[in-house]
Amino acid sequence: GRPKNEITGRSVLDLSPEFQPGGKNSKEMADRLFTAALFGEPQSFEWMYLRADGTPFPTEISLTRFLVGETVYLQASIRDITLRKLDEDELREAYGRISAAEKELRLQYTALAETEEMFRNPVENSPVGVYLQQDGIIRYANPRFAEMFGYVRDEVVGRSFDDFIRISNPVTTPSPDHPTHQHTCPVW
Repeated sequence: GRPKNEITGRSVLDLSPEFQPGGKNSKEMADRLFTAALFGEPQSFEWMYLRADGTPFPTEISLTRFLVGETVYLQASIRDITLRKLDEDELREAYGRISAAEKELRLQYTALAETEEMFRNPVENSPVGVYLQQDGIIRYANPRFAEMFGYVRDEVVGRSFDDFIRISNPVTTPSPDHPTHQHTCPVW
């Protein structure tokens, strides 16, 4: 900061850069804002000031007109908003990173959907029954798989594969030890 004696009696322009953010001339901008405030229109705006070492810092200023007797005064409330601006910059950067990550996820999702489509079309139309099982439950079945068991796909998905296995009638097959031994064989 500056000592009080370096600020007292100095113009706003003495403590400001020649141009404000956005390229506006500080003098022209100050004239317009102060004139509006003097005519009774309260002003609230951001303003760049210079520190004692010449580095700029952002402020928020409120100008309000008031009367004491017949004399018109302007009250200026000035607040250093450097930390708020830093927070805003961090938020913008974070938003930029989030937006980039979202864009990347959308690209990955699109690629995954295209891959799934390339897989699904041949499998969906396959003359061979195809199913995917997870934890003993059928999570996917193509139409042919369901048809093989006399079902539609919605009746197959979500069920255990064991639901589709049944033991057929005993079949007699000879063996050396038991020429008429009967055993069962599964039919799928």
